[in-house]
Parts: sequence; C-alpha cells; structure tokens
Amino acid sequence: MLSRNGRALDLSVDYKASRKDEQERIKSQGGFIIFGRVFGRLAVTRSFGDFQCKQIQIINEKTQEKETKNFVLNEPEIRFVTINKQTDDFIILASDGLYDRFSSEECVELAREKFLTMDILEQDPAVVAGHLVHEAVT
Repeated sequence: MLSRNGRALDLSVDYKASRKDEQERIKSQGGFIIFGRVFGRLAVTRSFGDFQCKQIQIINEKTQEKETKNFVLNEPEIRFVTINKQTDDFIILASDGLYDRFSSEECVELAREKFLTMDILEQDPAVVAGHLVHEAVT
C-alpha cells in the first residue's frame, strides 16, 4: 500500500479464501475450502510461496487421468500508480498477516506516527517495519 497525503491507497487486492469468486475458481478445479482455508491450510488463494497448494496432481473423475491443477495462483491484481514526491510518503510491502491484524489506514497511521518520532535525517524504514510487526503480534 502507498501512503498518499497521509491516507492509505491500496495497491493490490486481498485474495482470501472467503471470497466467493475465489472459492468458485478453486471448487471448479476439484479443490476445496474448509475452515476458510484452501485445503484447510492456507487462508489466501494467491501467493508467491505456498508450493504445497500449487501444481497439485488430481485424477479426472471422467477420464481417470492425472491432471495438474494450480489451486493457489501467484498472479495478483495490482494497481499501477505514478509516484509523486509532493504527495507520496512511503510504501508498505507486507504479507496478509499484517492486514489480518490492521486495516490499511491503521498501518499507515502506525507507520506515520513512528516516522514522526524520528528526526527527518534519521528516519529508518527498518525501525518502522519492526514497529509494525511488534504492534501486530502484541
């Protein structure tokens, strides 16, 4: 997400297993969602890792042949924006765990508050990231 004029601007779409369109996509391939998770394991339906839910071989009921299915995709929906030095403060790149705990607006607010405690020439994004993680797990 991008902090623009102190407000959160989401740059991607969350792909939760609770989304109806993603549930239908997975079920149409022969997969399942249980307890809000793909195969009862993964809460998101699109990710870069999580190979245990990608390229799974299943047996076609009609032909009895093995087919390889990708239940979890690595193709996100993203928004392209032009960065503007006058309006854009910072970008937060994080996993779904942070956004399970905080809204986009809350993340921007927490990060801005932490940046504001630092002298302008000593602002450290690693410290701010650590602060966000700490706040998310406590």
